[in-house]
Formats: sequence, C-alpha cells, structure tokens
Amino acid sequence: MSDRSKKPTERKLPLLSIPPNVIIGALIVFIVFVAGGGIYDLVNHPQAVDQNPKTGANSAVAFYGEQTLTESIFSMIVLAITFGGLYLASRSMQVAYNRSNANLQLGVGIAFIIIGLGLSYYLIYVRNVING
Repeated sequence: MSDRSKKPTERKLPLLSIPPNVIIGALIVFIVFVAGGGIYDLVNHPQAVDQNPKTGANSAVAFYGEQTLTESIFSMIVLAITFGGLYLASRSMQVAYNRSNANLQLGVGIAFIIIGLGLSYYLIYVRNVING
C-alpha cells in the first residue's frame, strides 16, 4: 500500500546541452555567411571571375548589381577578421589577473578591427573603380 501512495518520479529526457560559446560561435559564423552573400551564392551560383563585356578584361569584382564568388568569399573573410577583433577586444576586458595579457589581446583585437575595416573599405573602393 505504501508503494501506491508514493508519487511516481518523472523521467526527464536527456537534453543535449550545448555550451554557450559554441552557440555564439555558430551564430557568428551564420551572420558572416549571410552578410558575406552566402545565400546569394547558393541560389545564383555566381562565377568566380567576371568578364567585362566592353573590354574583355577579367575581374574578381563584379559589375553593376552582380557579385562574384571570389568577392563573396573575400567579404566573408574580412567580416570574420573584424568579428575576431571584436571578440579579442571584449575578451581582454574579462582578464583581471594578467594585465600584460589583457593589453596584448586588446592591441591585437584593435589591430584586427582596423584591418577588417580597412579591407572592407578597399573592397568598396575597388568596386567603385571598376564600375566607374
């Protein structure tokens, strides 16, 4: 009789526990993929190099309203460098026990951010030069 009076224990299904760092990393990879034009690449299958119909010259940067695969991959790499710099800079603010390590991470993070922004500007500049 005492067995029936006990409340049955609920069985919980083992949930897949994913660490927050993995979730954040996957989210950043997805953002870089989308912002770099990955969906456009999957849908339209652009060429790696585009040819100017007037001059016949090949270019890794596409012309008006187009995007090449090379430009898309370059854009994704630049975005990854910039996000890496932001990650290092934010990580340096969490280090309280080693000031020299924190300063090094902050310096490298700021350098990556500057490099990423500079390469983004260069990509925009090249597009403007090619498109006239």
